[in-house]
Amino acid sequence: MIKSFNRRALLRGTGSTLISLPLGAFATYGDKLIGAPGEEAPVRLFTMPWPNGSPPDLLDFNEFFKPLAGLQSQIALIKGMSHPVFNASGGAPHVAGAITAFSGTPASADGLLPTSASMDQVMVESMKPTTKLKSVHTGFTTFGHLRSGVQTLDYRSFDSKGNLMTPLVDPYRLFVQLFGKPNGQTDQGIILAKRRASILDAVVEQLKVVNSEGYGLAKESRAQLSDHLDHMRELERRAEAAALCTPPTNAPSEAEGQSLANSQPRMLESLSLIADMLVLAFQCDIVRYGCLSVGESAYHFNDTKILGMLGAGIDGHEAAHFEGTRGTWITSGKFMMLCINTMMQKFSVAKDIDGRSLLDNSIFYSASEISNHSQSGHYVSNMPALVIGGGVHGVPVGKTLDARQKPIPDALASCMNAAGLKTMEKFGPYGTGKLF
Repeated sequence: MIKSFNRRALLRGTGSTLISLPLGAFATYGDKLIGAPGEEAPVRLFTMPWPNGSPPDLLDFNEFFKPLAGLQSQIALIKGMSHPVFNASGGAPHVAGAITAFSGTPASADGLLPTSASMDQVMVESMKPTTKLKSVHTGFTTFGHLRSGVQTLDYRSFDSKGNLMTPLVDPYRLFVQLFGKPNGQTDQGIILAKRRASILDAVVEQLKVVNSEGYGLAKESRAQLSDHLDHMRELERRAEAAALCTPPTNAPSEAEGQSLANSQPRMLESLSLIADMLVLAFQCDIVRYGCLSVGESAYHFNDTKILGMLGAGIDGHEAAHFEGTRGTWITSGKFMMLCINTMMQKFSVAKDIDGRSLLDNSIFYSASEISNHSQSGHYVSNMPALVIGGGVHGVPVGKTLDARQKPIPDALASCMNAAGLKTMEKFGPYGTGKLF
């Protein structure tokens, strides 16, 4: 007697959750499969500020941006943007400059508060992500260890009411925010991953038995089941070869996190660790939008190992105001570019769920609060920016764009459009359209 193919009963008997899933869907937060071709990956958008401007005569990958030369093919360099309605002679030019650089609109009259949301928070409000975290503001700032109080020099990520998204620059606290406390939620993720791998093995073996000639299924049913078995074998193969999105167990200790957050000499180490966490957070789709700060605005970077002995008497911010110490300012800025490169290289080699790199599916808009320092003041003419990643989503990577005095909000509109906000044709009251 030929047995009929009762798919519902078969699924109940052999692990319905796994068999009924389409190819590549064997993934949820806790054990998401990475590097699976054919899956659609989300597009992430982060701002990435660096402090104290950049020398206008050295804006290329042989000079100021030389630390990023290895990623040049994945970067769009923008030059010559105008800075909308900014009073450079005001009492807080670095604060006001940063607010405009990432929101496209001027700060309040005193130059201390935003009047609209930053780009990353516009994306949160518009795209309404269902990820674990709506956004995250992280990176390195010397104010980041403070648990309370508003530091205006950290105004890079803020909502439409002017509320600062508090920076999480302590790597331990960031780990807890992203993945849960070590040996708590993370252990559950590992247990879940192992359990599902065990179920997958059992299901494949049961399918082989059911699909054998001796089991008695009709030819059509066996053909249909063979397709499922092929899918399961592919899942099994990819499960062995691909990385599992399992929360890490090697979290920094609370004391180590505080030490990293407060130490200029360990800035690169701290940012590298934070980038490792964000890579996994992107792969697990825990967060899509945010800000990754490389020092606060007007950052007084004075690590003598980087700046030399001159850094003991003058820092990267003050050095910009004097012609005789211009070299120290440039050295400080190049170190910020080295930090950016170290982080971006991690996204460049890490795989996304569609088989591309995370950098292909992520857009990092990197800019400073001013264009140039000098003895006579703070300048915001001919603003530069870097758009890193997102080449497959419309960012003209590998090119240098002359903005021809189009305003900053046009670059922001272009980034948001490339990141999926297709209704974004013009951003804010000072925008004129898209830059690319």
